[in-house]
Order: sequence, then C-alpha cells, then structure tokens
Amino acid sequence: LGGLSTLLLPIPAAQSAGADLSGYAGIAFSARGLGKLRVAVPTTDLDAAGNYDAYGKTLVLTSNWRRYMIRFDSPDFAQDGFGAKAPFASRKVSRLAFGSYGAGPLDFWVDDVGLLKAN
Repeated sequence: LGGLSTLLLPIPAAQSAGADLSGYAGIAFSARGLGKLRVAVPTTDLDAAGNYDAYGKTLVLTSNWRRYMIRFDSPDFAQDGFGAKAPFASRKVSRLAFGSYGAGPLDFWVDDVGLLKAN
C-alpha cells in the first residue's frame, strides 16, 4: 500500500511570504530509522501554484544516529519529478518536511535540526 507520512516543521512568520534562507547553504540534522526518508524544503511560490513537488533529497536511514547535511546547491537537492519544474526559491521557504510517500515501512527519528551557514 502507498501513503503519505510527514513531519512538518513550520518556519515562524514564513507562512505567507516565506522565510529568506538565501544566506544559508542548506540544512543539517541527525536522524535514524528504517526506510527511505524524503527531506523536502517547500516554498510559498510552489504552494501558491498548487505544485507540491518541493526541492529536497531522499535518504536511506540506518538504525544508528547519523548526521546529515543537505546543501541547497547540491545536484541531488532536486524536485522529485511529479510536478512542474521550477527553480528553488531560497527566499520563500515555508517549512521543512520530513517524511515518505509510497510503499514500504517508515519509522524515523529526527533531532538537532539547523541551518548550514553559507561561506
């Protein structure tokens, strides 16, 4: 069976205009679990257009805690491919989303979420 399971971390005061993360290189967090975890960075412009194919990265979790860093300029930080293509709007981030859709089990823990400073 397929489905959707997501942990959303809203960014305060970003719901309408979006938070400006252009001064950051990406996000960092610790995670562990079972299954594939999609970490997405939705933006208000995509949300307003009804395009929920947010930029992000899919990770395969392990049972041990691991530190992950997802850079906004990395080639593997991309849309998943089910919506209209659009550039990443780092000045309009609405939330961070940790989850999975599709078949297969997912059990995950996330901790110590933060932003990576740009050089």
